[in-house]
Amino acid sequence: MKKILICLLFLSIISFFMSTTTAYTAGNDRWEVKPVQVTYPSDWGTAVYKAMTTWNNAGANFTFANKTNINHVTVSKYTYDRDPRLAWESGTHSQYNSTTGKLIKISSSIQVNTCNKQWSTANPTPSNVYSVERVVLHELGHSLCLGHNDGNSATIMYSTIGTGPQNCSLHSDDRNGIRYMYG
Repeated sequence: MKKILICLLFLSIISFFMSTTTAYTAGNDRWEVKPVQVTYPSDWGTAVYKAMTTWNNAGANFTFANKTNINHVTVSKYTYDRDPRLAWESGTHSQYNSTTGKLIKISSSIQVNTCNKQWSTANPTPSNVYSVERVVLHELGHSLCLGHNDGNSATIMYSTIGTGPQNCSLHSDDRNGIRYMYG
C-alpha cells in the first residue's frame, strides 16, 4: 500500500510540472522573413486583416503585413463542390538553409472553399454562415506551422469550426504555441 501511495504521489508531482500547452505541434519549417506579406480577396479585407492582427498581437517575434511588393501567403477563394473541407493551407514551400541547418518557409497558400457554403465578414457572424475571420485565423495558424489542438475546443487551432458567431480571440495555448515557434 505504501508503494502505491508513493507512486501516486510521484505521478501527481510529475503531472503538475508537465506543460499544459497543447495547441501546437511544432513544424520543422519557420518563416524567417519579417514581416510575412499576405494577399487576399479585397472583399474579405477587413476580416483577413483582423485575423492577421490577432496573430501579430500574440506577443511573438513575428508579424503578418498587407502585401506590398513580395507575396509570401496567398488567401484565395476556391470553388469545388466535391471537397467537404472549409479551408486548408496548401502549397507550402520551404527551402533548406545550409548555414543554419533549418528549413525556411518561403510561401504558403490558403484555400477557402466557397462552393455551397455561405461566408460572412460581419462580426458577429450570422447564424448558419461561416466566419471568414475565424477560418482565416485558424489557417494562418497553420501557415505559422501550428498544428491542430483537438484536446481543447476553445483554441483557435481546434480542427472543427462551426457556423454562426465565433470566438476570434487566441487562447493561451495558441499564444504559447506561436511564442514557442518564434520567440
